[in-house]
Amino acid sequence: YDPTEDTVKSTSLSVIISVVYFVYEGLMLTSRGQTVGKRMMKIRVAMLENGAVPAGRPGWARAAVYSLPEIVPCCGFIFWLVNVLWCTWDKPYQQCLHDKGARTVVVAAR
Repeated sequence: YDPTEDTVKSTSLSVIISVVYFVYEGLMLTSRGQTVGKRMMKIRVAMLENGAVPAGRPGWARAAVYSLPEIVPCCGFIFWLVNVLWCTWDKPYQQCLHDKGARTVVVAAR
């Protein structure tokens, strides 16, 4: 039994999941501003400056800051945790770090 082999498999799976989620999130945000979950929650991601769909670079930047840090061993999870909790004390827009990086905000969908 080689524990290193299990670690490599686990790390590989984490990287694959993160990359797949990054692509899914990026495609959904840049095309409609919502993932399936956001649509069910009746929220969407909008550009802070004008409320538009974050097409192109902003949508991909938001997806990258949200999903890709988890690839980094040890500190990836800590960054993700701080990132998603950031909105609890951020004023006035209650943005997480991935929103700040992309200059987006989560708003109610019509």
